[in-house]
Amino acid sequence: MKLFVDTSAWIALAAAKEPHHEAVAAVWREMLGRGARPMTTSDTIAEPITFLRYRAGHRAAVEFREAIREAVEKGCLRLVWVDEDLFAQAWTIFLRYADWDLSMADCTGLALCRREKIRTALTLDRHFRMMGLETVPELK
Repeated sequence: MKLFVDTSAWIALAAAKEPHHEAVAAVWREMLGRGARPMTTSDTIAEPITFLRYRAGHRAAVEFREAIREAVEKGCLRLVWVDEDLFAQAWTIFLRYADWDLSMADCTGLALCRREKIRTALTLDRHFRMMGLETVPELK
């Protein structure tokens, strides 16, 4: 099963003080244990790098990027670099849903999910559910 990992999940995984850290980490472990193949975009990882830079410092941001690099090298994560085609698909989503508060990183993630036929997203962002994806964890 392909699994899209969104910015909100990366932040929750990287920052133990985040309110949903434990819930996201538990689902992450469970999904990997069930053979999920996680994917994310370069735009998606740029957001937690920036978040960590300002909230936890430069070192935390660098450590996060290194962890992503290592996961990709080990084959545990597929990192899709946003190219012109994916950006164009994302821009179409951005324009179509002008009344939603979507970031471009959200849109590139959603475009990737469409392109790769990904049905499940590890996210705390309601937009992925609104676009028809199953989202985990289910928070109450």
